[in-house]
Amino acid sequence: MELNDIKIFIELYKNKSISKTAEKLNYSQSNISARLKKLEKEFDAIFFRRTKYGLELLPAAEQFMRYALQINQISDDLYNEFCIDNKETNIASTQLLSRLYFPLLYQSKVSINLYTSSNKKLSRGFDNNIFDIIITHTRMNAKKVAICYDKTELLLWTQSKKFVNSNDEKPSIIVSRDKSCPLRKASLHTLTQHKLDLPIIEVDTIDIMLTLVHSINSLVLLPQKIVSAEKDLVEFSKLRAIPLKVFIYCYRKENSELVESLFLSNASHHACK
Repeated sequence: MELNDIKIFIELYKNKSISKTAEKLNYSQSNISARLKKLEKEFDAIFFRRTKYGLELLPAAEQFMRYALQINQISDDLYNEFCIDNKETNIASTQLLSRLYFPLLYQSKVSINLYTSSNKKLSRGFDNNIFDIIITHTRMNAKKVAICYDKTELLLWTQSKKFVNSNDEKPSIIVSRDKSCPLRKASLHTLTQHKLDLPIIEVDTIDIMLTLVHSINSLVLLPQKIVSAEKDLVEFSKLRAIPLKVFIYCYRKENSELVESLFLSNASHHACK
């Protein structure tokens, strides 16, 4: 039996749904089903009956839940009490910010797992102890007491050097297809603010953005660090730079020390509830 199976069982018991449990814990439904099947086989018991309305609790589930809660509490207390050094640190971020900060994490000697996810799943994963650290561009209402760091990154309008003096046609604006992406929101706001009638190209990833801006006459809003790291990209100075607030959440002392040592020397921090 793995300790994580206990957490899965507790969520299945509470939600009475494999799909809701999978969404809450950021797992696939097939993974949840497989872990449940393994647990039932190990204890020679059937905990739930599947119905069209969800999972029906069986007597074995009621009995097992009493022990599961105790095991889960003891496990949490153990990690909090001893801060086990070899515990892996799970760090998650949005696609955009992972491009900025994940490379820095490889400088650390701490054993880490890196995840890229949506803001909704980041918050849920943090509240359910799946992620130890989350990096996001949205302020979260974390359920548990946490240390919240914030810092500002600068977003620059940029283009390829080879199109700087191009007057043949209007440049296209490249934006993310994800409506929650801060780059998309800032880009569309700039177009509206300056009443710019420019063609828009929607893409799925930062990598595609970079490929296109190098290849066609276009403008794209990117973090200054990415622009500086990309050969042949220059700032488009006719449009102003835009500040982007970044929030980093963690709740263990060793997590906060890791964050501060890597990339938060100029960030402010405060306890948040």
